[in-house]
Amino acid sequence: MNLHHGRAASRPQAPVMPVVLSGRAWTARLLRNNCFRQHCHAAARSRRVIGVPHWPVLGTRLLTVLEARSRVLFDLHPKEFGVVPAIVRLAAYAPSWVRQPEDWQPDPAQHARAQWASFLRHLLVLYPVPEFLDSAWHVFGQPEHFDRDCWVAVAQGRSLNEVPGFPGSMKSRVLHAALHGSDGEATSLASAVWHAELDAAGATPALHDAVLTHRVFQNLAWHALGSRLVEKFAAAPVEAPVAAHFSLVADALHTIDAHQGRAQAEQLLRLPLFALMRHAVKFVTRLMQEVGHDLTEEQVRAAAGSAELLRLAARRWRPMLGGIPFESRSGWVDGHPTWRVEELCTTEALKAEGRAMRHCVSGYTGRCHSGRSAIFSVRYLKREKAVVEALSMATVEVAQATRSIIQIKAPRNTSPRHHVMRIIHEWAAASHLEPLK
Repeated sequence: MNLHHGRAASRPQAPVMPVVLSGRAWTARLLRNNCFRQHCHAAARSRRVIGVPHWPVLGTRLLTVLEARSRVLFDLHPKEFGVVPAIVRLAAYAPSWVRQPEDWQPDPAQHARAQWASFLRHLLVLYPVPEFLDSAWHVFGQPEHFDRDCWVAVAQGRSLNEVPGFPGSMKSRVLHAALHGSDGEATSLASAVWHAELDAAGATPALHDAVLTHRVFQNLAWHALGSRLVEKFAAAPVEAPVAAHFSLVADALHTIDAHQGRAQAEQLLRLPLFALMRHAVKFVTRLMQEVGHDLTEEQVRAAAGSAELLRLAARRWRPMLGGIPFESRSGWVDGHPTWRVEELCTTEALKAEGRAMRHCVSGYTGRCHSGRSAIFSVRYLKREKAVVEALSMATVEVAQATRSIIQIKAPRNTSPRHHVMRIIHEWAAASHLEPLK
């Protein structure tokens, strides 16, 4: 069956989207345009969206305008252009709107994608935004996302350095070239930045391909190390076939960064290129042999290029406060502390905390790995003779961008007791964290 059958069918006589989003009954078979019908189904499912303030009201306003004035919902099928998820994300940025959706008047001669771009710019843009950045509105994840934060910052004339998570290692000339000189090659902000970095470094076409197809370089989270690695490979002699080894070195360095810390990765980047390549081969060989593999160098390169090494890296993240546990000054027994606050920096640690505390902290892996949150466990050290048992008494979430405590939970999501809160206040003051409000 043709998914797009009935694409050019007539519009409904009365607006349908307000009915769908209000939860009232509507009849799908009466909508002859299949694209619009599928968007209505998606809108009906979106009524369960949480985390977007005033979503039903904002969604009704946005989708009603698109239905009444544009071809977006009638010419684009959800499988080729997810309009409703993009509208949910757009509603999350309502505080940044500079104009109201009802004031938009599209050019009827424009095709549907151009009308969508016009709609975005009507709502949010004060300064020109390159069209390739529009892909940010189709990135999966939370409605408020790093790529969309960058899009809005560019649109409203703010410095990208003000966006939480934007790498401070990026040079101004590289960023300017990324935003103004992509020449149609870029498909996202990350790809534009890496195009600009490669051009500035004078990289070969082979190195261009190796970098731009590598998974680690699909975002900017690894820019500080990645840009230095690109410069090191670009400076290698042209006749040396080093581009073929780029994926191996990048995967190994990314894993070292996640498992052993940023300091170790930066130290390795100080090595000459060929010494770094040898170290990468040895590291990956040792890592794979630890799980029972006996690999040749060719197999090591293949393993490093697979998802396995990146999966191992994703199970650990860098600590926010250095990884050294905090020991409370109160309650020492025989010269030993009885209270400690530990940062949890692995998937396994979060799972163990969730089992011990009987709450859902194990689901916070994505927040920790992306650098949005840090999770800490407040533990009582129970000593019996020479045996020390660490008992979790509270779990604390800290927003890394603001260094503020945003929630504290005792077992089963109850409130912590007074003496536990006293330990948390002591730790927060010593770590220069904002207390829970």
